[in-house]
Amino acid sequence: MSRRKCSFFNCNNMQKNTKTRFHTFPSDINLLKKWIIHSGNNFILQTLGNVELDSISPKKMKNRFLCSKHFNRDQYSNPVDPKSRLNSNAVPKNYTEG
Repeated sequence: MSRRKCSFFNCNNMQKNTKTRFHTFPSDINLLKKWIIHSGNNFILQTLGNVELDSISPKKMKNRFLCSKHFNRDQYSNPVDPKSRLNSNAVPKNYTEG
């Protein structure tokens, strides 16, 4: 089984860190685009064949993840529970925000 790796720009988090959760990219196309833009990782588009953002499909992103480091706690169903689910409309912090 391969380890999950965060696709956020300059993030090297891998699933081996048990305190870090990994979230699959959303299937909603508009939310998916926001995740890609906010991740700051143009490498995602290049590895998919240098495709345009508008032609990205959720299916192409099924094996890519963002780690919990890039989401605010208030974007989880229960912000005080580290095992709570990410809200369905959550958007990662913009990579320029840190």
